[in-house]
Amino acid sequence: VEPEDFLSYQVGRFVIKPQLGFSATYDNNVFFRTNSKESDLITTVSPGIVGSYGAADANHISVSYVPNIVRYANNDLLNTVNHIGRFEAAIERGGLDISGSSTVQFLGGLIGGNQNFVAAPTDRLTTAHSYRLAVRTLPKLSATFAGSVNGTDFESGALLFDERKWRGVFGVDYHLSEKLDIIAEGFIGKTRAEPNTVGQTGAEADSVGGFVGVSGQFTTKLEASARVGIESLDFSNNAEAAD
Repeated sequence: VEPEDFLSYQVGRFVIKPQLGFSATYDNNVFFRTNSKESDLITTVSPGIVGSYGAADANHISVSYVPNIVRYANNDLLNTVNHIGRFEAAIERGGLDISGSSTVQFLGGLIGGNQNFVAAPTDRLTTAHSYRLAVRTLPKLSATFAGSVNGTDFESGALLFDERKWRGVFGVDYHLSEKLDIIAEGFIGKTRAEPNTVGQTGAEADSVGGFVGVSGQFTTKLEASARVGIESLDFSNNAEAAD
C-alpha cells in the first residue's frame, strides 16, 4: 500500500492527488554581493494538487497547480509566493500520436546579481509550451510536426530584457529495414529580446535549417546514428524599446 492510496480521490479514470513539499536552504550571500555579504535561512512550503484522467503510461491528460510559499528568516521584504500551473497530455488514436505540455509560472523574489546589477525582488511571468504530432502515413513512413513557444516577461521598469522564443519542426522517418531508419528534419525559429526601460534597444535572431541522417540498432548492445545538416542565423537590433 502506497501513501498516495490514502491521499488520492478517484472516480473511474479521473484521479485527484494533493501533494506537499518542504525545503530549507541556508544562503551565505542572499544579494549576490562581492562585499557586505548577508546570509539568511530560506524555507519553502509547496502545497499543491494534481488532477489527471487516464493512465500515466498511456492516453492521459493532467493539470496541476503548486504555490511555492517562500519565507526569509531575516528579510521579510523578500518573502514571496510563486504560482506554478502545468497542463500535460498524451493521446494516441490510430495513426496519430499527440503529446505535449504547457507550463505557466508567476514568479517573484530575487533575481540577478553581479558587479553591475544589484539583486532585487522582481515579478515575472514565464511560459513554456511544447507540442508534438506524429503521423504514420504508410507502414514504413512517418511524419512529425513539433512546435514550442517560450517566454519570460519581467515587470515594467526592470533592468532586464523580456525574451520570446518560438520554433517549428517538421521531420520524416523512413523505416528502411528492421535495423535501419533514414531521417530528415527541417526547422525554423525566432528569438526576440525586448527591453523594459526607455533608452534600451532590443534584438532578435531568426534561425532556419535542417539535417538528414541515418540511425540503426545493429545488435542488442550497439545502436548508432549519423547526421549532417546546416543552420542559418540572422541577427538584428530592430526590436522596439519600451515606451
